[in-house]
Amino acid sequence: MRKLLLVLLAGGLALPTLAQTERGSKLIGVTVGNVRYTTYNYNERKEYSARLTPSVGWFVADNLLLGAGLNLGYEGYRSEQQALNYAFSVRSRDLGVGLQPQLRYYLPAGSKHRLFGHLSGGLTRYWSRLEITENQTPSTTRSKYTERFIYGGLGYNYFLSPNVALEALAGYRRTNDLELSTVPAGAVSVQLGLSVFLPANTAATSAP
Repeated sequence: MRKLLLVLLAGGLALPTLAQTERGSKLIGVTVGNVRYTTYNYNERKEYSARLTPSVGWFVADNLLLGAGLNLGYEGYRSEQQALNYAFSVRSRDLGVGLQPQLRYYLPAGSKHRLFGHLSGGLTRYWSRLEITENQTPSTTRSKYTERFIYGGLGYNYFLSPNVALEALAGYRRTNDLELSTVPAGAVSVQLGLSVFLPANTAATSAP
């Protein structure tokens, strides 16, 4: 991930000063969200999760972006219990890959600060692995499930250069498991990332 951020930053710093969100411009970005690590003392349970979303988009009109992202998610937990003649441990790991179409509208501005509205949704396929060890006797269960989600929020860009910006996005994410037909669940979600804006005439200016 560090190499990806450095490539995006270096590429953006080399670009000329042009309007970031005019029609024909492109955006390449990466965001990180759902980062969590929680511990519970009573059963030595540890929960952790993270989501990475590289994305690309095109400005189909001034300030209006249409794009797509690759939704990569990981979450899991570990728990252990021990008594005099009894030991029990559980480890769960879920890896998800999905496609995330998205729509953005940037409020016009002429400074380093830009606000935008964000709407996205899609499907994520998860591969789950559950390992249970009871008194040194292990067992493993594998399963798959598909999650449908929709996300809407407000974002902020702070431009480090005319074409490179830090990004913060806060909104509401609603999900449900298609296989289990569970009741949809919602949560407030915050994402942080980096965006590079490629001007509409990049190809023309780089031609001999």
